[in-house]
Amino acid sequence: MLSTHWDVLEQRAADFDQPADRDRWRLVGPMHLSTTREQARRDVEYGILPFARYFRHVLPASPVGDADDVPGILDFCDQSGFAVIGTPDDAIRQLERLQAQSGGFGTFLLFGHEWADPEATRQSFELFARYVMPHFQGQLAPVRALLRLGGGQRWPVRRRGQQRDQTKPSRITPPSRVRTSGS
Repeated sequence: MLSTHWDVLEQRAADFDQPADRDRWRLVGPMHLSTTREQARRDVEYGILPFARYFRHVLPASPVGDADDVPGILDFCDQSGFAVIGTPDDAIRQLERLQAQSGGFGTFLLFGHEWADPEATRQSFELFARYVMPHFQGQLAPVRALLRLGGGQRWPVRRRGQQRDQTKPSRITPPSRVRTSGS
């Protein structure tokens, strides 16, 4: 259904002589992230059932299906794609799917839902900020390029006063300055 939303937006924008701009189009969806899918599923046992019952009462079609138990709601979310309850990698796959299905959009907003306790919710936002956002903002590209350049090898950071191991390089050349044969 998402693929038709843009068509409606374009038509309504034309009706009012306004431009339709994908960069200004925002999508919203619920996500709860943890380090494992299993932990994310345990986290949302805290509050997903009251959420489902409330929305079943106030909306004509429940976004979490007809199930009235946590496992049923979680299965519906997995099958329908309504929500991500999993890892940052699951969130990245969902956002890539939404990009492909919609033709592109400008912003994704996390729907606040109180499915998990405050600490687990804070951790979910932190995982989204640390791993999902940088993936789409291109912030990880330089780091990945440096890791490729260094063969994926990582060296520990020296503590103050600690001597550098002379067998390891002291500097990695940034990718923009790397010369290949023939350049």
